[in-house]
This record gives sequence, structure tokens and C-alpha cells, in this order.
Amino acid sequence: MSGPGSHVSGPGAPEAVPHQTEARRPRGRPRGAADRGDAPARLTAALTALRWDRGVLGAAVGRSRQVVASWCDGRGICPPGVLAWAERMARAMRDDPPPRVGG
Repeated sequence: MSGPGSHVSGPGAPEAVPHQTEARRPRGRPRGAADRGDAPARLTAALTALRWDRGVLGAAVGRSRQVVASWCDGRGICPPGVLAWAERMARAMRDDPPPRVGG
């Protein structure tokens, strides 16, 4: 009898194929996060353009300064949405800089 629970073994039996699953992500890596690549440099450039330190970005996205530091130095992986948002903010700052106030 064959069925879901049956097992065939011996000569001529089909070879077992290991179950293929999604590749494991490193522990702590958010689902959907891109590989580090140039993200640390891009995030650092965006922060520089915005004149923000890591704590300001952390406060804006609800993460600690230390977490943002790990994104900037490549120890952690910055969520793609955070990087994209920081880059949009930096572009906006470059396109429409603050006014110069005479004194």
C-alpha cells in the first residue's frame, strides 16, 4: 500500500531528495533586508548631508544610537526603508537647503 506515510527502500527505490527551504538568514537580520553592500556608506553620506548624527536618525525611526551606528559601520543591516527614507531626506535638503540668516 502506498500513501503519504509509506516508505519505499531498497534497490530501485527512488532516491530521497532533501527538502529545499528558504535559505536561512543570519540571526537578527530583518526579513527583506538587502545585503550590506554600499549601504553603510550611503547611510553615512545621507546623515552628513542632513547634518544629523546617529542619535537623531535613531530617534526618528525608533532605534538607539548604537543600532544606527551598527548600520553605519556595517556590523548591522539597515532596513531598506530606513535607508531609502534617509536618502530622500538628504536629497530634499540638497534641493532646498535652509536659508542663510544674516547677522
